[in-house]
Amino acid sequence: APPGVARNGYKYRVKLTDGNSCWRYSDEITLTVNTPPNKPTVANQQACEGGPATFTTATATGGTPPYDYQWKEETSPPSSTVLSTLRTLSLTNLPSSSNGNTYTVTVADTKGCEAASSPAILTVNERPGAINAEGPPLEPPICENTATPVSFRIAAVQPGVLLRWQQAPRLIPPQSEYVFTDIASDTCSTAVAQELSLRSAAGKNGYKYRVVLTDGNGCMRESGDVTLTVNPLPVLARVANQQACARGTATFTVTPSGGTPRTTGEPYDYQWLQAQTNVGTSSRELRLGISPPLTVSGDHGKMYTVKVTDSKGCTSTSSPSALLTVNELPQVAQQPAIISQLPICSNGSVSFRTTEPEGQGALFRWQEGSPETPGAYTDIPLAITTTAATKELDLHGLDRTKNGYRYRVKLTNGAGCVNYSDDAVLTVQPSPVLESIPNQSICAGENATFRVNASGGTPRTTGAPYDYQWVGIPPRNTPTDPITPPDTPPDGPIFPLNTIRNTAELTLIEPSTLYNGNSYAVEVKDALGCKTTSFPPPVLTVHEIPALPTQRPLPQFVCADTLAVFTTNNPNQLALQWQEAPPAANFADAVFSDIQGATRDTCKVAPVTGKNGYRYRVKVTNSHRCSSVETRETHAPLLTVYPLPVIQNLPSPVAVCHGATMNPYSAIASGTGTLSYQWQQDPNTGAYGSIGANVNTFSMGAVTSSQSGYKTKVQVTDRHTHDPAPFYRRGSLPPWNRNFTDCKAVSNPSLLTVTQPPLAAVVPSPAAICSGQKTNVVLSNPNNIDGAAYEWTVSASAPDVIAGASGSGQSPPSLGPIVQELTSSATEDVTVTYRVTPVARGCRGLPVTAEVTVHPRPNALLAPDRTSVICPNGVVTIGLRSSTPNAKYKWKVNPSSHEVTGWQDQNTPADGPIIHTLRSTSRQRSNEQAVYTITPTVSECDGTPVTHSVTLQSPLRIDIHPQDKAACPDSPVELKVDVKGSEDISYQWTRNGVNI
Repeated sequence: APPGVARNGYKYRVKLTDGNSCWRYSDEITLTVNTPPNKPTVANQQACEGGPATFTTATATGGTPPYDYQWKEETSPPSSTVLSTLRTLSLTNLPSSSNGNTYTVTVADTKGCEAASSPAILTVNERPGAINAEGPPLEPPICENTATPVSFRIAAVQPGVLLRWQQAPRLIPPQSEYVFTDIASDTCSTAVAQELSLRSAAGKNGYKYRVVLTDGNGCMRESGDVTLTVNPLPVLARVANQQACARGTATFTVTPSGGTPRTTGEPYDYQWLQAQTNVGTSSRELRLGISPPLTVSGDHGKMYTVKVTDSKGCTSTSSPSALLTVNELPQVAQQPAIISQLPICSNGSVSFRTTEPEGQGALFRWQEGSPETPGAYTDIPLAITTTAATKELDLHGLDRTKNGYRYRVKLTNGAGCVNYSDDAVLTVQPSPVLESIPNQSICAGENATFRVNASGGTPRTTGAPYDYQWVGIPPRNTPTDPITPPDTPPDGPIFPLNTIRNTAELTLIEPSTLYNGNSYAVEVKDALGCKTTSFPPPVLTVHEIPALPTQRPLPQFVCADTLAVFTTNNPNQLALQWQEAPPAANFADAVFSDIQGATRDTCKVAPVTGKNGYRYRVKVTNSHRCSSVETRETHAPLLTVYPLPVIQNLPSPVAVCHGATMNPYSAIASGTGTLSYQWQQDPNTGAYGSIGANVNTFSMGAVTSSQSGYKTKVQVTDRHTHDPAPFYRRGSLPPWNRNFTDCKAVSNPSLLTVTQPPLAAVVPSPAAICSGQKTNVVLSNPNNIDGAAYEWTVSASAPDVIAGASGSGQSPPSLGPIVQELTSSATEDVTVTYRVTPVARGCRGLPVTAEVTVHPRPNALLAPDRTSVICPNGVVTIGLRSSTPNAKYKWKVNPSSHEVTGWQDQNTPADGPIIHTLRSTSRQRSNEQAVYTITPTVSECDGTPVTHSVTLQSPLRIDIHPQDKAACPDSPVELKVDVKGSEDISYQWTRNGVNI
C-alpha cells in the first residue's frame, strides 16, 4: 500500500531465522516519501464554432520544483497524446463536435511526483446560420455622375441576432487582403437591420459590402460579401482651338481615356456639335474644309464641342468649346523670271526675281522641283544660297542635273498661311567634266607628269574635242576657288625648258628643287564656250636626295653559331634599310635585296649559316621617300662565315662503382683550323668550371659515391686566322675584327653515376632443418639500393653425406629466398654454408655467409627383447635402439578392436623400451592384435617409422568339463574336455594333483 508522507524517514530491515531457530538481521534502509505538488485547478471554457479556446492553470505549488505540465484530452480508452507542456492549452478552429470535451492537466515535480486536475469542460457554441448579402442590379449601369441611391440587403435572420454592416475599400498594391470596417449611419448612408442604403456611390467603385451576425452567446458569422461596381466616366483632354487658312482644312481632336472602353472595335462613341447642332461622324477627329473648303466669311469664329460615351453608356462632354479661326492667303505681284545672261553653263550661275504687293510683308522661300517629279517642290536650303529667302535667288556652281528644274516662291504671312507663285524653268548647258588631277611628289632629277581627263560638255566633232591651257602658279598664289586661275606673275621658274602647255598632258623634265611647291592648273573649253578649270590645282613637290652615312660598315668574320653585326651611323636621322646580296663573280652582278626588319644603324645577321660570301650595304631614305645607296664595292663589305668544329658525343651516362677507376674521357673532334681543348665539369653545383689541360682526354681516376651526378663536357676551339681588310691599315681594325676567329663547339654533358655497392642481409629461417626439408634463406638489401640482386654459392661440412647442397645461383628480389632441398646420409648434424654476394647496376658488394644445420633422420632398430605374443594381462616389452646418437622415440598403438586395453600412445620423444600391460575384456572371443608404429626422432627430425605387432591371446574357457564316471576295474575310462579361446591349445592332465 502507498506509504504516505507520515512514514517519511522510517527505517526498515529483515530478520532471517533458519530451522535451528538461529537468526540474523539484514542492513537497514531508510524510506524517503516526497511531498507531491498541490492539485492544480482548471476552469471550464466556452468558445464559438471554428474559434479558439484557452485553458489555463495557475503556477504549480508544493512538491519539489521545477514542474512539468502535461495537458491531455479525456477519452475512452485514455489517450497518451500530450496536447501541451505549458501552463496553457490553446485550441484553434474548434468544430462543433468538440462540444463537451473535457481536458486535464498533470503537474509533475523534479522528484517525479504528480498531481492531476479535475476535468475541465469545453462548450462549443454554434454560430448563426450562413447568409449572403445582395447588391443593386447590374442594369442600368451605375456611373460616377449618377445621383440614384444604392441599396444592399440580406434575408430574414433568426430572432435575437444582431446585424452590423461593414465595407472594405478596393485593393491598392501592395495590399493583398480586404480590410472591412463597420459602417455608421450618417447623412451619406443608412445601415438599418436587413438593408443598407448608400445615398451616393461616388468613389465607391470596387468596394465590398457584408453584414456581421452576432447571437446571444457572442458568436459571430460574416455573410458572403458583394462588390459594388461604379463605372467611371471617360476623361477628356481639352480640345484645342484651331487656326486654318482660306482654302485649307482644320482638324479638332479629342483624346479620351478612362471610363470603360470597348475591347474590340472603336473603344468610344463620339458626337461633335457646332453650337447645339450635330456635325461630323462618330470619330475622335472632326475634319473641316474637305468639301467645301474653308472660307473666312463662312467659317471664321465658329465654336465646337464633343460628347464621348463608353461601353457602359457613361458620357462626358468636352469643355470649354473649341474656337476655329480662318486666315487670308498671301499673293505675289510679279511671277518669277530668269534675269541672267544666257546660255547658262554647268558650273556657272543664274539669278531669278519676283515681287509682292506693297505692304503685304510675307516671308519668301524659294523652292525647286525636279522634272522627274512634276508637282513636287522642296525648299532650297539657306546653306546653299542666302538669297533663298529673298525676292531674288542667286545660284552658283550649277551642274547638269539642274537642267529642266522648276523654281517658284513660297509665301508665308504672319498667320502662317502659305501660297505659291507660278514656276520658272531653268535650262543648263553641260560644261566639260574634269577628273581630279593628283599632286606629284618626286625626288630631284626625276620627271613629273600631270594629265587631265576631260569628258562631257559639248565636244567638237572634228579636230581636238576641247581646248587646253595649262597655267603655272607659284606657292604664294595658289587659288582658293575653281573659277579663275591667278594671273599674278611668278617669282621663280614655273615651266622648265621645252614644256608643251596646250595639250591634255603636261610633262616637266627633271625639275630641280627650285620648282618645289608650284601648282599647275588647266582650263578646258568645249565647242559652246562652256569651260571648266581644274581645282584644286595639283601641287608639285621636289625633294632633295639624302646623303649617305659617314661611317661605312666593315667586313665581318664570324662562326656559324654566332651573329654578324654590321654598323653604320645615322647623323641625319634618316630611314635605314640594310640590303644583302649573295656571292657574285663581279660586284656589278651582285643583286641586293632588302633584309626584312633591318632598319636600324646596326644590322644583326642571324643565323649566318649559308651566308658565307654575302655582301651587305645600307640604303638611306628621307621622309619624302627619296633614297641613296652605296654603289662602290669597297663600301659593301663581305661576310665570312667559318664552320663550327664537329665533336662526337661523350658517352652518357657513365656508370662506375664506388672506389673503381673510371676510363678516361676522350674527345673526338674535327675542324678546318687549329683545334684546342678545354674540359669543363659541374661538381653538382649547377655551374661548370674548367678542368684538365689542352689535351683531348681527361681522367678522374678512382671515384667515390660523393662524385655521383658530376657532369663533364669538353669545349673544342677551332682557330681561323685571316688578314685584315685590304682597304684598312693593319692594326687599325676594331676589336671584333682581329686577325683570328675562334669557333667553339661544346660536347654533350656526360653524367657520371657512381653506384654505391649494395649490402646483403642473409637470414636463414629456420637456421636448422631436417634432412629432406627445404632451406629458406631470406635475402635483403639493408641500404635499399635499387635493382639489387644476389649471387650465391653453397658448401657443406660433409659434402659426401649431403645431397642438394652443391652449385650456385642468382636471386633477384622478385625470385624470393634461396630454397634448396637438403638430404643428409650422416648420423650427425651437417653444416651447410651459403655465401651471398649482392650486385646492383654492375657493382658487387661484400659477400655475407649464413649457415644452415641439417639434422639427420634417425633410424629405429627393434632390440631382441620384444614380445610378440602374450596372454591376457600380460606385459609387452619392446626394446628400442638406433644408430643415430641421442635418438628418442614416439609411438602410436593401433589395436584391432576395442577389447584390447592397457596400451598408451607416446606423442613426445622418449627413451625406450616400451613396456605395456595389455588387458582384454570378458567379451574377447578370439585373438586380438596391437600394432605399434615407432618413429625415431632427434632434434625434432623424425626418422622412418618401424612397426611391431603384438598378439593378445584370447582367454581360455572350458565349455565342457570332464564328468564323473563309474567304471569297472581295469576298464578304460574316457574323460573329455571342450576348451575354446585359442587355435593352439596344449593340454596337461593331472590326477590327484600329479601330471599324467
